[in-house]
Amino acid sequence: MEDRIRLASDELYLWPAAKPGLSIRGSFVGRAVLTDTRFLFLSAGAHEARDRALAALLFGRLGKALLGQSTKDLDLRALENAGSLEVPLESLEGPHAGRRWDFATWFGFTHPRGVASLMPRTSLLWSGAKAWAEALVAAKSESAASGRGAGPA
Repeated sequence: MEDRIRLASDELYLWPAAKPGLSIRGSFVGRAVLTDTRFLFLSAGAHEARDRALAALLFGRLGKALLGQSTKDLDLRALENAGSLEVPLESLEGPHAGRRWDFATWFGFTHPRGVASLMPRTSLLWSGAKAWAEALVAAKSESAASGRGAGPA
């Protein structure tokens, strides 16, 4: 059976931390993808978050064009980039949504290599955080019930 995409979001920032930082320092920008059997974060690569922000600030759209692909263009080859994640749903624990003191909303979880928290750059009351947390819980439950989650990562 083919692994279908259940949910995807572009231009998300991932922090390898329990909660997202107050700046993009230490984060990776990329595309989050939830399939029937795994969660993927397709990172644009090392320092990409900082470089994209600086280019956009200095050069606007031209800066983004100079940097190349948007996160919408990322595919499975991006799993080789720094900051990428591939987590089988059976290994994903505690998906949840959260809100910081500044009302920025995010979602996070624990995985075998650590923790992750994700949110878009402007996340003031972002409704996607709750949707992602709920979708992760549902997909994990359905995967376990169907036995689809077992197999190579």
